[in-house]
Amino acid sequence: MALTNAQIQRLFKIIGKVIFFAQVSVPQSDGYRKLMSGLVDQTSSGLSSDADTQPKFTIPAIQAIHGTVVHLDGVPATAKGLGETLLRQVTAVDLGLRAGAQLGVIGTALVADMNAASETVAPSGENGSNSNGYAVYFAREFGIVLPQNPVPTILDSWVDDDVI
Repeated sequence: MALTNAQIQRLFKIIGKVIFFAQVSVPQSDGYRKLMSGLVDQTSSGLSSDADTQPKFTIPAIQAIHGTVVHLDGVPATAKGLGETLLRQVTAVDLGLRAGAQLGVIGTALVADMNAASETVAPSGENGSNSNGYAVYFAREFGIVLPQNPVPTILDSWVDDDVI
């Protein structure tokens, strides 16, 4: 059963949200790491460095922020898992495969349907500006090399939180 253009584009619009989820967590995690360092430096310098500040505020604050960082660091793996679930449990069935099929089998069928429908993604990100676009993400995370064209029908701008 071949996917239609609308079904293919719907898949990529949904998985674009998953990719976006993974992308936004990294700078947030890095920002919180910088915040922890700044907080330690600030509370241990000058007038802020009294005997009560470290045990009553700085240490609990760092522990709370660190917990957030740990969760954010896990987001890319969670996003990959969500993408795999979408491909293996939904897309596989849409492609006429059994639910839970191997990613290589799903990738082969998806690429064949994309080629038949003339659907493409931008090579290495749209205009080279998005190194985490569909082409790069699918190859890196799922081992699937998608059909590519400098003028894609599936836009890397769909890797966003907007409803398209």
